[in-house]
Amino acid sequence: MICAMLLALAIVARSCAAAAETVAEVRMHSRVPTIFINGKPHSGASYMTYNPQLKNFKDFAELGCTLYTFSATSDYSFYGLATPCWTASDTYDYSQFDERAAMILEACPGAYIFPRVYVSAPPWWCAAHPDELAMTADGILLAEGGEHRTRDSRVASFASEVWRRDAADNLRRFIAHVESSQYADRVIGYHIASGITEEWMYWGFQSHILADYSPANVAGWRRWLTAKYGTDPELQRAWRDPNATLSTALVPDKKARLASDVGGFLDPTRSQPVIDYNLYHSWITADTIKYFARVVKEETNRTKLFGAFYGYCLEICWEGFGMPTSSHLALKDILTCPDIDFLSSPTSYTARIPGVGYSTFMSLTESVKLHGKIWFDENDLRTPLVPVPAGLESQMPRSGWTRTVEEGVELQWREIGNVLAHGAAMWWFDMSGGWYDHPKLLSEIGRMREVMTASLDCDRSSIAEIAFVVDETSPSYWAYDDHYHANALSSQRHELGRIGAPVDFILLSDLSNPKLKDYRMYLFPNAFVVDDKTRQAIRAKLAKNHATAIWVYAPGVVAETVDPAYARELTGFTLRLDPSVEPAPLRVDLDPALAQRLGVTEYGAGSKVAPRIWVDDPEADRLGKLKGTNLTGLATKKTGGFRSIYSSAALLPAALLRHFARDSGVHVYTDSGDAFYANRHYVCINARGDGERTIVLPKRSRVLDVRSGTVLAEATDRIVLPLKDKQTALLAID
Repeated sequence: MICAMLLALAIVARSCAAAAETVAEVRMHSRVPTIFINGKPHSGASYMTYNPQLKNFKDFAELGCTLYTFSATSDYSFYGLATPCWTASDTYDYSQFDERAAMILEACPGAYIFPRVYVSAPPWWCAAHPDELAMTADGILLAEGGEHRTRDSRVASFASEVWRRDAADNLRRFIAHVESSQYADRVIGYHIASGITEEWMYWGFQSHILADYSPANVAGWRRWLTAKYGTDPELQRAWRDPNATLSTALVPDKKARLASDVGGFLDPTRSQPVIDYNLYHSWITADTIKYFARVVKEETNRTKLFGAFYGYCLEICWEGFGMPTSSHLALKDILTCPDIDFLSSPTSYTARIPGVGYSTFMSLTESVKLHGKIWFDENDLRTPLVPVPAGLESQMPRSGWTRTVEEGVELQWREIGNVLAHGAAMWWFDMSGGWYDHPKLLSEIGRMREVMTASLDCDRSSIAEIAFVVDETSPSYWAYDDHYHANALSSQRHELGRIGAPVDFILLSDLSNPKLKDYRMYLFPNAFVVDDKTRQAIRAKLAKNHATAIWVYAPGVVAETVDPAYARELTGFTLRLDPSVEPAPLRVDLDPALAQRLGVTEYGAGSKVAPRIWVDDPEADRLGKLKGTNLTGLATKKTGGFRSIYSSAALLPAALLRHFARDSGVHVYTDSGDAFYANRHYVCINARGDGERTIVLPKRSRVLDVRSGTVLAEATDRIVLPLKDKQTALLAID
């Protein structure tokens, strides 16, 4: 057989004796969670492809890459990225997986592998289990997948206990095959994937189709309600419905889910069933991931890693269609699961353009690390070698496509700067194969891999004094026609990245975590729903070092109902809310003196939002007013041992944030407005335009140009860098 021949080639240089068991785990190293393989740390620099080719594996092996991943399945790959393993009820075929593993080991006999294993249901299973398949609000079996609609694209509901059982059995059988193979000692873990584009986004999300109304999901929904409420009277009280019962509750219909009550808000007194379903929809996906994580840990005796794509709360909002429908809003559940070792996403798609863009992740990476887990960056930046579809040339830069190899190299170094600054791991995603097949690209990637490996000996912990604090619960209390979060979360990242000081991205729920360090400035873009315990934790954290809190739009206004009076206990401000105003852009005109100082006259987004909220507080100092009104839209005051700043509008510009940061005692490295990253050992800047950039360091240090290996200064607190447009500088600070 071809499989046997390839496997023989791959292991020819290896001992015929039984291989020793390989143990992979996550430990703290250099003050961040790190992969350990047989007791040795690994940077996580790795290679991934949808199109395994011996040449490409050899190219990366020659660069010193020892960690590889590729597409696989334990049953059926919905996107056709691997041949089906589960071909009939009792028939399994792992030959393609064996061939792909053998190919890697032929290219690099010392390689380690962590395959991306898609779990799904083959068409013949779907035909036999119609009640277990995801269903739309219109009672139609959900067929998700865009260009894949030309074939059978029915999918199992994540809530289906029948599918979970069968998929888990298949995964166990698959792992048993791998762990008993001659290459078992080269496998360090399993990246389990499912849902839209392998990323655990719930079926229907990207097509703006509401799910899941299947019998399987209705049953799961009722189990969740029973766990939350316990009795019918408790459910009836919460839902304000005397006829509601745990045994008959239905998924809210399309009309209810597409509605809102107070502007964009869902009022718990009127829409608690929808709020509950929003929360459940993310919970069921997180629970499914945890279910398969447990399978992997059991079948490998906890000697192998488990990872998944999840937690895209900074990116899914860009769809403008109900963040809860993505099912990515249960990151806390994932982070507290002891069976999960790493999470991942592609690098953000929203600002990839060299120079004017900003490399950033889709999730809250400091919270990921806080819980002892690794963030893996999927670097799928398009190189000039990627074919450009006809007519799409103007759109390609958004995917990170560059016109020249030189630009591509600078973009790759910016990505590495982000990875290093956040203590993350990364794979180069050679999606269709050949993306890096150029001497200059390969040479630079080899150098990047060396830098990532060398970083293991450095302090990779955060030096940020600014925290961007995101609440994953509040979007469940907001309308599906959601343009607020796209600006408040996704677009706001790009302004944060140009402050000239590093920023950590954390979950609101982690503010009560005693392991979370203190910051000088906290930005709360969507803290709409804050219970008493969380409010107390927030205020205690802020008062601890007299920090600055920047509250955006509607902090704490949702509790038993929607009422701005709730905000005072959290922020110290008296706010007013006008529910009668039609949705309109929320923009703030800065007071003239501040505007002149910053060179910014106004800020905010162009998308329409309601209700309108503003400050009505005689104790507050006004810094700006809502555009076209005399209502205070930006204000500051001292309260409860900390400085409180309120903004009616989201998308605060970098210049304003830099101003507040300096006033809060934050060390600002540069005010150039370029994309900027830093941790305790690295500083990275990607230039927007030609010219000198001055970097002011927190203390006198030895400064090394990482790319050239040149020492720029033995002891200095100020470096001047002459940079060209789109050029990336990466410095090591000792």
